[in-house]
Amino acid sequence: MRTEGLAIDKEVKNTAGNSVSQPSYGIRASGWVASAITILCALVLAIDHAAPMKWLFLGWSVANTLWVLYGWGIRSGSVLSSQLVFCLIDVVGMVHYWIL
Repeated sequence: MRTEGLAIDKEVKNTAGNSVSQPSYGIRASGWVASAITILCALVLAIDHAAPMKWLFLGWSVANTLWVLYGWGIRSGSVLSSQLVFCLIDVVGMVHYWIL
């Protein structure tokens, strides 16, 4: 059993009998919570004609931060890089709606 870093909870055997790493419960949970927040914010944007954009950007920043943790945990460069860019976009949106 390996427990290095955030990503690995345990090693399991796949159907071919090879040893593979399984993400920890916390990493898997961050992916599910991030998905739920992202979907909720998108639904509010789609349904509400005057969506509260400043709160949506706050929600998306929480979701994208969880996606960054998830991407880091599963060692996915594509998830990590795209979500870091989305975090920067969230900062721009929050500055626009909360400060300017």
